[in-house]
Amino acid sequence: MEFFQKKMALSLTLGALAIQVSAQPGGRFAQVKSPVVNADNTVTFNYQNENAKEVLVDVQFAGRHAMAKGENGIWSVTLGPAAPDM
Repeated sequence: MEFFQKKMALSLTLGALAIQVSAQPGGRFAQVKSPVVNADNTVTFNYQNENAKEVLVDVQFAGRHAMAKGENGIWSVTLGPAAPDM
């Protein structure tokens, strides 16, 4: 029983931290949503880093791919479609 209580407390603490971090203002950077699952089951990955020279994403369903940098400093790539999974 004690193990379950510790595990539950840790889960609740991590959940609270995740909510707190996501609520923080983005400073000079807007928060970027990633990954985004699109209606056609493709997945768009976004990453903001104005100083990066190259960004790669490596995902189980599609392998490694280079991301393209947009004018706003957000790197993105759309992969898939991904097969449904649990």
